[in-house]
Amino acid sequence: LNTDWRDVVKSTLKISKEPSPRELQKFFTTTHIRCDNRRIHSLAPVRVLEQLQQLRCDESPVENLEPLKGLRKLQRLYAFDCDFVSLEPLREITSLKLLWISSTQVSDLEPVSGLVNLEELYCSETPVYDLFPLTKLENLEKISFYKTSVSSLAPLRQLQNLIELGFNHTGVSDLTPLEDLENLEYLRFSNTTIDSLAPLAGHINIRELSFNDTLISSLDPLSTLPELEEVSFAGTPVSSIEPLMELGYLEKIELSAGQVPAEELEKFLEMHPDCEVLMRK
Repeated sequence: LNTDWRDVVKSTLKISKEPSPRELQKFFTTTHIRCDNRRIHSLAPVRVLEQLQQLRCDESPVENLEPLKGLRKLQRLYAFDCDFVSLEPLREITSLKLLWISSTQVSDLEPVSGLVNLEELYCSETPVYDLFPLTKLENLEKISFYKTSVSSLAPLRQLQNLIELGFNHTGVSDLTPLEDLENLEYLRFSNTTIDSLAPLAGHINIRELSFNDTLISSLDPLSTLPELEEVSFAGTPVSSIEPLMELGYLEKIELSAGQVPAEELEKFLEMHPDCEVLMRK
């Protein structure tokens, strides 16, 4: 073991000196490992940790995930900001519930297509361009793919358990595939060319919407969202907040200075005295 891995073993066992044989035995049965933010290029020592449920190797120059191949109890993998390019070694790890691979060079999600227990996937700032491998992952609840080349939400159409979705700075231009996803609560799609909120009308569970710097010009569909708490629409052609007037749970809205008539804003503040209004210059 190199120095970094020796430190990982010590911190896992909460000891300061070199581990005894008995302590090493305990390490082999550990369920959680943190080797994040270290100069670790290889995960080879993890290969023998058959009880491992959670691994954090984020912000480390990890070159491949091959040593994880046999870890059939792994549930959470935090591997953002690493150097690997392929998810192939994860193909058979159906126990995975959380996969965080943002800021890596992964371009193909195909190896996750059979990970039926996956609940959270974060792949922002990667060369990922297609969500098709997610089509049948019905347990997915949270997905984000900011700053990717993804241009279509169609593969998400059947994901009825989806609660949280974020895709700022992508080529997505249409929300229609989300029409029937009634469990959505948090949706963020700033800096896209989306121009209509119509597919969200009647999504009664939505709590937070963020679509700054988009082509959306009307908030009308939001009048049917009774649970809405936060909405951001700075830098859009929206010119009226009338559809927000009757929403009872609003806590925060963000818009551009001068975006709506002053008297309309005054009326809104009278009706929602506790709502925070952020004005973007």
